[in-house]
Amino acid sequence: MDSNWNISDDLFPNDISVYHASGSFKDLCISLSGDSPPLFYVSTHSSWSSKPSVVLHGGPIPSVSPLASAHFHSFSSAVDIALGNENHNLIKRGIFSTSLTFEVFISSTSQNEYFTWKSSWGAKVASIQGRNYGLKLVRASTGEVVAPWAKPKSSIRKKGKLRFLVRDFYIQ
Repeated sequence: MDSNWNISDDLFPNDISVYHASGSFKDLCISLSGDSPPLFYVSTHSSWSSKPSVVLHGGPIPSVSPLASAHFHSFSSAVDIALGNENHNLIKRGIFSTSLTFEVFISSTSQNEYFTWKSSWGAKVASIQGRNYGLKLVRASTGEVVAPWAKPKSSIRKKGKLRFLVRDFYIQ
């Protein structure tokens, strides 16, 4: 896996949508829209598998090398993330918390930063034309929303949409 992720380049467009992969109810594809070809393939595996729970492949088919993976732990809210050559953990803070926090080294600032996925019902989530509620990724040091996520209002195939609002950092 590539060790540097430059969010400011064209690896990911501003808006990406997630759909069920053709012929699959468990695997996903990431594309610009339902009519555009897939950019990335996401394979999923059961907790009984020796493979990671989720694998993001660097192309539109599962045979392309992975960019990232996640392992969900049974009977726990912990998630281990492999992003490039770095390993990260999503941490649920508090028993009743619905947010997940992770820490990554940001090359452009030369420091570790915390990010948190939080439930949201705000304008940023509604702006991506899905349901009025979803998630937002927040940079802890500044409080800025990096990316909102929303599920579609109604769709069998589409799972959701993500919009990158901040693209000025490198994850290493």
